[in-house]
Amino acid sequence: MSYEDIASPLEATAAHEFTSGSDASGAHGRLFYLDSLRALAAVYVMIGHIALTAYAPREPLQVLLEFGDLSVALFIVVSGFSLGIAATRSRDRRYRTFIRRRAWRIIPPYWAALVLSLVLIETVIPHATGTVWDSSVPLSRPGTGIAFVIIQDILPNHRFPDYVVWSIAVEWHLYFFFPLLSWFAWRQRGRTLVLIIAAIATALLTIPWKDNSYSGFPPQFAFLFVVGLVASTFIASDGVSVRVRRLLHPAIGTGLGIGCLVLGAFFDTKWANDFAGDVVFGIGAAALIIAYSQAPNFRGRRMLEWRPLVWLGFFSYSLYLIHAPLIQVTWQYAVNPLHLGTTAAFLLTMILGVPVGIAAAFIFHLICERPFINYRSWNGVLAAYRHPRRLLTTADRSQR
Repeated sequence: MSYEDIASPLEATAAHEFTSGSDASGAHGRLFYLDSLRALAAVYVMIGHIALTAYAPREPLQVLLEFGDLSVALFIVVSGFSLGIAATRSRDRRYRTFIRRRAWRIIPPYWAALVLSLVLIETVIPHATGTVWDSSVPLSRPGTGIAFVIIQDILPNHRFPDYVVWSIAVEWHLYFFFPLLSWFAWRQRGRTLVLIIAAIATALLTIPWKDNSYSGFPPQFAFLFVVGLVASTFIASDGVSVRVRRLLHPAIGTGLGIGCLVLGAFFDTKWANDFAGDVVFGIGAAALIIAYSQAPNFRGRRMLEWRPLVWLGFFSYSLYLIHAPLIQVTWQYAVNPLHLGTTAAFLLTMILGVPVGIAAAFIFHLICERPFINYRSWNGVLAAYRHPRRLLTTADRSQR
């Protein structure tokens, strides 16, 4: 199986819709259920951080909300899959082009989110209050500088303006290896080769971070990024891909996804093994993504393509970036002064914090993220700011 065996069918597929017959599947190869998976992961992370701020009242609920690492694992798998598909659509596959486009897509909103956190820290949430936000205050100048240059996974032992930004550095550094990995993945026996490379890299990464991986670069995410990339090659029409898709009936993919989620949570809680939990769940998520890619009418996929959930997925990156300080503001100024009981405080923080976070994230997305999706030059972005209506629309391809 050569590069052409995989890449050509992928290019043909990605140039149009992945599948016909799905009302929710968009043009130009967008699988909307991937946006929904991102949305579910972002909302779960937000609710989990609410539980770490107002504290979930009962043990079963506390346990159910402490698997934020599994959400990050899902983000990483979806990212590898999406980039694998996008690479087949790009006419310019040069390394510098890929890195420049990734930087343009994720760094400006990231920097804007850091500025928002800095402003809130300097004005309304500067002090420790006994919540998870204490890990971000008081402000650390070294930590702030490290966060802005996106090396907090390399220099983790600092206090950063927002405690969720560690994962952005992890994904950003994974991008630097993607072009080479994708080149291998498209070659004969390349899928096996890149998985072996990823397994070796993951084993090596466990050495510096084996005792405190979530203060740096969790090594399992390197492997899961490649799992997502390899999964993207299985939507092609080569013999191996067709056989894999036949084995992964959508019902089987659903069962694997849910079963691996439960098993991953079991590893996290019973064995305190985040590494195994993340890997198991990530593989299950990849199986579900492959299974759904050619099953537009399967009920599970259509449930994920519920339009409000897809809409939320469009700005899930913004939600992930800014939700933490907003939760703290909501709890500190709207909930905590009421001196409610544990259960009431948690529920009120949920009732207020979730819609506030989503609304604020959508506004942030329009201002700080969407211009960098729609336009590929500063002239285009500045023109959008001069004509705010453009922030509400998608730019023509000629303008990008």
